[in-house]
Amino acid sequence: MRIEVDDLSGPALRALLDEHLRCMHALSPPEIGRSRGYERLSLETGSMDAFRPAQRLYETFGFTVCGPFGEYAEDPNSVFMSLRLCQDAA
Repeated sequence: MRIEVDDLSGPALRALLDEHLRCMHALSPPEIGRSRGYERLSLETGSMDAFRPAQRLYETFGFTVCGPFGEYAEDPNSVFMSLRLCQDAA
C-alpha cells in the first residue's frame, strides 16, 4: 500500500467517483422508492462542521432534519434527515 498526499483532483479519483455514480444510478434509480409506495427516505450523517456541505446538499433535494429513526438513538455526532416521498406521509 502506498499513501500519499493528494488534492483529490486526479483522474483516478474522478474515475472512482464516476463508477460509483454509475452503479448508484443503475442499482437505485430515484423513482424506485415512490413506485414501491415508500412514504419517506431517511438518512444519518455527521454533525461536525465537515459534514455541513453534505447536509446542505441533502437540503437542496428536500431533506429536512428529523429525529432518530429505526434503531438509531439521539447522538451528538449524528444528524438525522428525512425526505417525504408522497404527500400523504406525515
